[in-house]
Amino acid sequence: MSLRFSTELILVSCIFTLTQNIKRKYSHLNKRMFTP
Repeated sequence: MSLRFSTELILVSCIFTLTQNIKRKYSHLNKRMFTP
């Protein structure tokens, strides 16, 4: 039970970091595209 919980926690944290990185890249791209 605790092992499964820790594994899910690790998975969630990995997904969270991934989404943060993607958002950062997308915001960077948007700034580059929309600035004249």
